[in-house]
Amino acid sequence: MEIGYYMVDVLESVHSLIRMNGFKLSPEVISKFDERIQEYVKSKVNIIASKNKPHFSKNNINKSDLTDISLEYFAMINDNTRLLNILRNHNFRFSLDYKLNLYVLDKGFSSRFSFNKYIDMLLKHEIVFRRFYSSIRGLEGEEREKSIDAFAEIISAKPSICDDHTMDGTYEEDHFTNLLIDPYIKFFGKDFLLNSNIRQRKIINSLDAHLNDEELNKVFELLKKYPNFDCKINLSSELLSILTIDEIVNMSEKDVFLYKKSMSRNYRLVSRMHNVLLLNPNFNCTESFIRSEIFKSMSDEVIAGLSAHAIEEIEQVKIPFIDNVYVMPIRKINRIVAKDERMKRKIEKKKAK
Repeated sequence: MEIGYYMVDVLESVHSLIRMNGFKLSPEVISKFDERIQEYVKSKVNIIASKNKPHFSKNNINKSDLTDISLEYFAMINDNTRLLNILRNHNFRFSLDYKLNLYVLDKGFSSRFSFNKYIDMLLKHEIVFRRFYSSIRGLEGEEREKSIDAFAEIISAKPSICDDHTMDGTYEEDHFTNLLIDPYIKFFGKDFLLNSNIRQRKIINSLDAHLNDEELNKVFELLKKYPNFDCKINLSSELLSILTIDEIVNMSEKDVFLYKKSMSRNYRLVSRMHNVLLLNPNFNCTESFIRSEIFKSMSDEVIAGLSAHAIEEIEQVKIPFIDNVYVMPIRKINRIVAKDERMKRKIEKKKAK
């Protein structure tokens, strides 16, 4: 079999796969390493061909084979072939659906760690490394170098920092996968992150990646003022914009539920729910009531003034789905609200007597 016939196609596929995973290949690099990888490609293709005699074609070189060659190619470029072989021996998962964990072989990244410690941490906390690396994709030069150094310093000093433990020290099979992304390392700083407790890390990990500096400052103040606060709700931009630190910390279980359901339904409902609770701190309902269609049909004042019985009636109203749109039965809702108002007036008259 003439392997040269397949070499160009294989190498072009390898170049494409590496680029698809966010890494650049200059003409100089391609010229140098295309030549160096050829012996590896030949041995690989010969093995494939021997399994598919006598009808071998380039279609027998599948995605798994191309992945393997691409990893070898990228490891050669980064002088990390030894690292690749060790990770392979540990059954490290390089393939993730349509992406490859090529970043672990990036010499500019791996060289920031001691060799054995890097392997050990990758095997235990790969997703943490991957999330950090993704967060620096757009960074270049000195800014990128400083970010990598800070990450390496934190996780090398405290490899367990992203483990999700409970406050009593028992272990849960989970990771704080967003704790050590670039924006949070920059904002909260190495010292604070290294000295943070489990509850502080849990809050940071759950933050919306798009919070602005003002919102992050508010979170930072909360973390410092109430270091042991056991937060039961994600501190979203919408929540941070309407509640003070003390209001967040002193939120009742009922209010946590109402805000959570509002956020899960529609973030615009958060401010509406806040207004309702300001008007009536005792307001309560089930998630059936927290629907955009219901809130659109009534003002905050009307919702806050509803009796428990009226709320229950409205929760049971079926909203028909017509022409791909939920159509609120306004008349039915209005009848319930009007009946509720009449009942309240009757009660007030009786009290006046």
